[in-house]
Amino acid sequence: MIDKKIIFAMPSAKKVVSEYYKAGKEVFLHLSVTADQCELMCGHCKAYLLKKMLPVMDGAALQRALLARNISGCLLSGGFDKQGRIDFTPFYGAIRHCKVQRPDLKIYLHAGFVTLQEAMQIKDCLADAVLVNAIGSRKIIEDVYNLKEYGPQDYMESIFHLQKASVKVVPHIIAGLEDGKIKSEKQMIQALLERGINNLVLAALKRLSKKAGFTSSCFHPGAFIDLIHYAKRIDPRCTLSIGCARPPYLRKHDVELQMIQAGADILSFPSEDTLRFYHENNLAYELIETCCSPTEIKDSS
Repeated sequence: MIDKKIIFAMPSAKKVVSEYYKAGKEVFLHLSVTADQCELMCGHCKAYLLKKMLPVMDGAALQRALLARNISGCLLSGGFDKQGRIDFTPFYGAIRHCKVQRPDLKIYLHAGFVTLQEAMQIKDCLADAVLVNAIGSRKIIEDVYNLKEYGPQDYMESIFHLQKASVKVVPHIIAGLEDGKIKSEKQMIQALLERGINNLVLAALKRLSKKAGFTSSCFHPGAFIDLIHYAKRIDPRCTLSIGCARPPYLRKHDVELQMIQAGADILSFPSEDTLRFYHENNLAYELIETCCSPTEIKDSS
C-alpha cells in the first residue's frame, strides 16, 4: 500500500504534454559550458549528452540564457577534461548575478572532481547544489571513465570538499556500469550515507544512441529496488531520488510503484500510468519543474 507523498520531477528541456501534465519547451534548461566537446569521452556517453544541451561559452551567454526566459532553472554541465574536471571559473560571476536578479531560479552544477578552493567559489556564487557522480569501482573509473590512476576515494574527496564548504551536494550512483550488473553500488551507497550525505540519486545505465559502446543495464528490476531498500535501511531519513537516466524496463508502471513503496522520495519523469494511478486513487503527489535533486530536500552540507 502506498501511503506517502511522492515528488514527480519533470526536468524537461523539451515540450511535454500528457493527460496530467503540460509544460512548454523551455522549463528547465540543460546547458553546456564546453558545447559538445569533451576530452574524457567516457565509454557510456562519448559526448552524446552534450549534443542535446544548449551551449553557453561565457558568462554573458549564461545570463542571456537564464534571464531572458521564464524558466524554473538549469543544470549547468559540460565535457570533462582529461583529469575529470569541468572549469566553471569563467561562470561564477554570472551565476551569482542570475541568483541575485532571480533568487527563485534554481541553478545546479554537474561537476567533476572539485578542489576545496573550487568548492568555496561555488559556495560564493550562490549555486543551489552540485551534482557529482559517485563511482565505487576502480576498474570502471579507469576503463569506462578513462581516468587512469583514479579511484573511488577521489570522488569521496570531492564530496568532502563540497561538504566542508557548506555546499549542497547530491551524489549520483549509476547502476549497471559493471557489465550491466549491480556490483559495487551498495558499497558506495554505504560510504556516502556514512559520510553524512542525505540527498542521493539512483540512476541506471541505458543506451544513449546506436553508436554508444554500452547497451542498457541487464539486471532484474528487483535488484535496483533492493538498492532503494538498502539505502533506506542505512538511513531512513535520506532523501532518495530516482534519476531520469534509466532503461525502459525501469520505467514500467508496476516497477515505478515498487520503487516508491521501497522508499523512493522523488521520481523523475514518471510514466503516464503512474501519474494516472496517483490521480485516480487521490494519492498525494507534487509535480516540480526541476531536476531530480531539488533544493527543498534536506541539506547534505
